[in-house]
Amino acid sequence: SVAEDAALRQAVLQRCIRGVKAAVATNDIERGVAYIAKHIELTDHCAVAETTTNADDDVLIEVLEHEEQRVRALLAASLSRAVELEDFSETLKILRLYHPLRSEEDGVMDYARHLCSAFERSATLLYSSVVQQQQQQQQQLLQQSEEKGNVADGADDNEDDDDAVNGLKLKFLEETDTPEPTTTTTAAATDERVSCADALMALFERLAALIEDFVTQLNVDDILGGGAGVYVIEKLHTTCDKWASKFFSYFLQEMKLGEVADQLRSGGDDGGDEVEPKDLTDLLEEMATMSQCTEFYYRFVRRRARAAAIRAVGGGGGGGDGSGAELPTLTTGATATSGTLQFSANAYVQEIRSYYVIFEEYFLTESVRKAMAMDTHEPGALTSMVVEYVFFVLQHSTRRALLASCSRSVASIIFLLNNTLNIEYRELLSNEWRQRYDSGNGPMALVVANNFNESEVYVLRLRAEVARHVDSTFPVDDDEDDDGESTAAVAAAARRDRDAARAARQADRERVSSCLSDLAA
Repeated sequence: SVAEDAALRQAVLQRCIRGVKAAVATNDIERGVAYIAKHIELTDHCAVAETTTNADDDVLIEVLEHEEQRVRALLAASLSRAVELEDFSETLKILRLYHPLRSEEDGVMDYARHLCSAFERSATLLYSSVVQQQQQQQQQLLQQSEEKGNVADGADDNEDDDDAVNGLKLKFLEETDTPEPTTTTTAAATDERVSCADALMALFERLAALIEDFVTQLNVDDILGGGAGVYVIEKLHTTCDKWASKFFSYFLQEMKLGEVADQLRSGGDDGGDEVEPKDLTDLLEEMATMSQCTEFYYRFVRRRARAAAIRAVGGGGGGGDGSGAELPTLTTGATATSGTLQFSANAYVQEIRSYYVIFEEYFLTESVRKAMAMDTHEPGALTSMVVEYVFFVLQHSTRRALLASCSRSVASIIFLLNNTLNIEYRELLSNEWRQRYDSGNGPMALVVANNFNESEVYVLRLRAEVARHVDSTFPVDDDEDDDGESTAAVAAAARRDRDAARAARQADRERVSSCLSDLAA
């Protein structure tokens, strides 16, 4: 009867109220969620049966809704704590409680917000550490500069020339020819400088770890519904992009790259000191590393976003509470299933890369000139040291350019390298041979001729080394195949995205290969 149904309904509501209050008092979130779920089921039953509630029901429902808000607050707080502690199992357990409450979208937004907060905390610590240590180092360098001002400079010009090739062991094309940054200590930097590149790399690694551990491995689409993964990735990337821009902006400002570029262009003609190539080494390697880690991050996050977008199309799997119930496809505004990401930090990256090319060109040109001026010949040797000196510099610059993982930078450096070999270096050897021959010094003329032959061999070895690293630096098939069910339209869109990325990388390789094919001595 109607009266019996009303009495039963009130009994259930009262039991739910008592249960939820007891659960809140003991912080038993799972128990509180279970009682709220019973209330939701009762509401659904009343809607299907077209049962109307009376005044007494409305009072009980209002009380229960108030308690429900307390449960949801506890749920959000627990999720925040679990994410902050990076407790994987606890996070998984809490996320599964959003489905019985039919609050998957709230869960996704709460989850993304807490993950972004965790990332923000790490980014803030990194940035503060870099700024603080950089300030301390500036004070140390200022003190060193003042101390050096009171000491006469007794350095020998020949020693300066030795430093022009960075004081490294001159052995061209050793077996270990992987293009990695070389740590070099210069006279101007006796203390290790805090690296923005290291901080940026740590920032990207932190973001990648959060995506891998708390999105990919957790399978949030199976817990919170289709679109959860791509939403969380997009939010995390947006936060990371903001902080990366902040790091890049600080680097550009702190390193005064524009002023350094102007100084290099003037070459000391404006009354300022001429920049020694060796003083650019650490800066060049830091810029190349920043370019490389940014490129790797972009590739990684694009793959993850695209895979999450494809996974989102089919909706979620079984219910997050283990019931096997179907999860909804989320409709939250940012859960677009394209997986397309915006990179606002890219403008800073391009600016740094443009400065990198300017600095690297200066380093290469000036170092080669100094290396040619250092030429020596050991009695009885078939060649002089100029070949070893020059090609060491060329190899050092090309390796660093490859490290930057930017095809335009690599192509620019190879183009300059080719011009240097064909103009300045060839002219030096030609003039040297002509002088020796005209003066009747046959043995030394033969040494110069041998330098020509040796240079051709070194060019072939350098070209082969660069060609090997181009394949690994600009891989055509760098994207993983996206598994999982998806509609034909989304699968086609994903294929177009992959094909476009592969075409771009193929163009990168062809751009570098084209310049490389012109390399000759």
